Amino acid sequence: MKKLLIIITILLIPAFSFAATQTANVAMTYSSPLSITEITPWSLPLQFWNPRNYGAAAISNADLSLTTTKFGGTVAPLNGQTPGCFKVTGQGGMSYTISGLTWTSMSGDKSGTITLGANTFVASTSTVSCADALTQAYSTWVSTRTMAAGGVQYISYKFSGLTLSFSSNLPQNYSLASMLTLSYN
Repeated sequence: MKKLLIIITILLIPAFSFAATQTANVAMTYSSPLSITEITPWSLPLQFWNPRNYGAAAISNADLSLTTTKFGGTVAPLNGQTPGCFKVTGQGGMSYTISGLTWTSMSGDKSGTITLGANTFVASTSTVSCADALTQAYSTWVSTRTMAAGGVQYISYKFSGLTLSFSSNLPQNYSLASMLTLSYN
């Protein structure tokens, strides 16, 4: 006698269907968002040696990294600059970019304008303080940096080369502002 073996398989199918493709929005936040605080503003005092002898055209294109008699000079005017410094905080070890540190002109309080020609920024960094950053070696400015492991970085900056053109030789105070943007890479 032959035995008949029947195998019954039961498949359980859930009450929902699967889509062939799925999409999702993922929001990432760092535990330490980037922030920047100005500690010391950059400044450069200039005083014309004898402004009556120089019209605006005569003092234009003054290379402030060289000694010039236009500013009374036995010393290059850039030697008198006070480096600026800011504190950046964020996620330790993360790469970030600083953009917006581009200056093209300064406005005077008596309608004068100083146009910044050829200029070169240099910077130094420290994880301790701005005072410590000032003592470190300066190198060419780079926009992309890596945050120090502790999440705090001080960046001191100054000009190593700067050419100015003046629209007026009247005594006045000049100022400018720069909007910095920080972003993680």
